[in-house]
Amino acid sequence: MEKTFLREENVCRAYGLTKNPQNVAEQRKLMRDIVKDGVSIVVIDKSNNKVVGASLNKIHVRPAPGEKTYHGKFADMSKETISRSNAEFDDYTVSTFFELCQVDCLLELTMVGLLPEYRKDANGRLIYQTVIDLGRGLATGVKTKQPVDGQELGLGQGEAFWF
Repeated sequence: MEKTFLREENVCRAYGLTKNPQNVAEQRKLMRDIVKDGVSIVVIDKSNNKVVGASLNKIHVRPAPGEKTYHGKFADMSKETISRSNAEFDDYTVSTFFELCQVDCLLELTMVGLLPEYRKDANGRLIYQTVIDLGRGLATGVKTKQPVDGQELGLGQGEAFWF
């Protein structure tokens, strides 16, 4: 994500997020926390077993009145102004979505990254479609831990690895 999302995503670029190592460290913590939800997607090039992309997805449950969203809590613990501002924006967005759509739970595609050399052949579209299908499956109770190629997955819920 540091090679793609944090360097190229418009909000991250506008904030200059990668210019301060402390901001990057806080974003790493955010990424580790998000992966623990067990609904993120990792893209691996099977020809060389290289991780080439990922979609970090967060499950949000509407907080009780007076409580904060995950991003609101993250903003409170952030020491860096840029990380805090970004989390406050995300908090506002998630809170607004709950109100406008009158839902109690949502799946947020928080971050998506794909190495430049893999941004052809609709690989990005496949990531987004996979997240949409994941969300639909979660909403209807369908088993969602499924590999695209039909092989057994080795990672369990909450397990993460660096990419």
